[in-house]
Amino acid sequence: ALAEQALELALDASEVTTPAVAALRLAVAEDAFAMFLCETAGAAVLQDGLLAAPLALVNLRPGGLLEALRASNRHAEDALMLQEALGSWRGGSGPLADLPHLDSVLKEGLPWSGSPAR
Repeated sequence: ALAEQALELALDASEVTTPAVAALRLAVAEDAFAMFLCETAGAAVLQDGLLAAPLALVNLRPGGLLEALRASNRHAEDALMLQEALGSWRGGSGPLADLPHLDSVLKEGLPWSGSPAR
């Protein structure tokens, strides 16, 4: 739930009007990526053990293995949108484009490397 909330908050750049709010939004984005990466590592372990797990744990509601894997996939979509949004912040205008820390996040803090497919 925390990763999902952080990703949603970081994606909503509509209220970014000052450099301080922009810096806070970037910090939330960094935290969201860190939580997503941890969640993805956990999902990889769950996926690896999925076929050996007892049926009761696979389909447990709430909190079963399948539910956790579905959540991880939904968060991957949000993380991808956030990564693309951060890339557009660099080329944009306003407080988000002027963040000195933005370049280091774009170079080191993203889940995926490379350019977006078009």
